[in-house]
Amino acid sequence: MTKRNNEIFDDKCPRCKKEEETWIHIWQCEANEYKIEDIIIEEIENQIMQLRKENIIINKDKWIQRIKEILSKRSLNIKEGYIFHEIIKGIFNNQIYEMEKESQIKATIAQFIINVVKKSQELIWNKRCNQVIELEKRRGLTRSEKRKIKTIKKLNPEDKRKLLLDKYKKHNIMIQLINRWMGLLIETDKRYSDIWYNTNILDLLNNL
Repeated sequence: MTKRNNEIFDDKCPRCKKEEETWIHIWQCEANEYKIEDIIIEEIENQIMQLRKENIIINKDKWIQRIKEILSKRSLNIKEGYIFHEIIKGIFNNQIYEMEKESQIKATIAQFIINVVKKSQELIWNKRCNQVIELEKRRGLTRSEKRKIKTIKKLNPEDKRKLLLDKYKKHNIMIQLINRWMGLLIETDKRYSDIWYNTNILDLLNNL
């Protein structure tokens, strides 16, 4: 029971079980089937092919390198994030949107951002949600327990420790009460209904 409580209230990612599950971690978790970097590179290449169909020639290697340099810069809008995290959220960062002046290329960059948003949601976010739902089913995690998780994550470490300790103590007392009740049932000739309804709980507590 204690182990299960610790798992329920654990801040760690339920998939990799190594790092705290933050919004940033979700996109870079090693449990992801697809890497966000691969999705971005694939979409850059798709847009280069589209430009070539429109007879616009782009130096593929330089274009990829240029976009990667911009995307790997720290974001001013997302705490501890990078510009590629802005792309995931569908934010049109000016550094990447304004890197080319030609209208057709700008339109291609806009489509690049839209496609990265769609693919990252489909290949990473949706799959992550399905995996977590399946893990919760296996652990028997209820909606009320999930609400408790949201509440307890807001507590500081000391308050979390006290809450878990209190929950463990209550559970332990209940187990001992049941054991004591079973002991009376075995040691006496009384019917279980007489012991259950006529024995004061204080008598059981005093004998723990």
